[in-house]
Amino acid sequence: MASNWLTADLVEQIHKAHLRGKETHEHVAAFSNTTLAGLVEYGCLKRSIPDLPPLPDAVVRSPLGIELNRITSEIGLRSSGPSVPTGIDHAPREIEFAVVLNDQELLSDPIQLMFMRMAQTAKQSGFSVRTANELQAAMCEMVANAIEHANPPIPVLIGYHVRTNIASFIVADVGRGVYESLRENPDHRDLVNDHCEAIRKSLQDGVSRHRAIRGNGFRPIFRAIMENWGILRFRSRKGCVTMDGSELTVNRGVSHFPPELPGFQVAVTCRARGILSENPLL
Repeated sequence: MASNWLTADLVEQIHKAHLRGKETHEHVAAFSNTTLAGLVEYGCLKRSIPDLPPLPDAVVRSPLGIELNRITSEIGLRSSGPSVPTGIDHAPREIEFAVVLNDQELLSDPIQLMFMRMAQTAKQSGFSVRTANELQAAMCEMVANAIEHANPPIPVLIGYHVRTNIASFIVADVGRGVYESLRENPDHRDLVNDHCEAIRKSLQDGVSRHRAIRGNGFRPIFRAIMENWGILRFRSRKGCVTMDGSELTVNRGVSHFPPELPGFQVAVTCRARGILSENPLL
């Protein structure tokens, strides 16, 4: 845990260290910056394990930390105040967060304007109109998926971060996870407690907890990623599937089995073709 960036992978390492009874305060205090996925997944973990150390001031005062501190979420940084972004314009913003409880909130003007601002910012940062719109549609689909299937005890936390030629978003809930959701459908009760396999199934067209064919897969995400050298990270309870690069299909990617964390967290980062980043992306 030597990196000074809080990433999703390091959140898993902190989780493992805690389960082994190791002290984590020193490691957490050393973080001086954070990725979008690392910040939100640490919030999910700290809700599950309240005695984990708080994030250091350097992370809380980072651009991502400042924006997350503007809204209220049990997996965020504050417990009172607004839950949705302010503003009724389409003016580009590099970072925004919001919480969404139901379909009515998803379709509300503040949330829809947030999606539009993300797309507008992506267009101005180097992405094509098509890619920016696909990212917007993918984020909206992920939120709708969480609302319909997760049964979360608290609202879904969503956020995006757009920099020059790099666009990221995350949708995180602390509900029952993909495995338990799919097993509502008798057609998927053959899943043998394999959370990675459940994630892979959920990415396929026509797969859902409903017996009628309602699942649409996550095609908008795949299309945007395939064209933009991106990374997809799907974490659900005891499974995680990460896909990196182009020419992605459901059956490709790397699976691993982190310690159990409630819910389903989807993190996506796209890069304009050929762009490399010196800093971690997830």
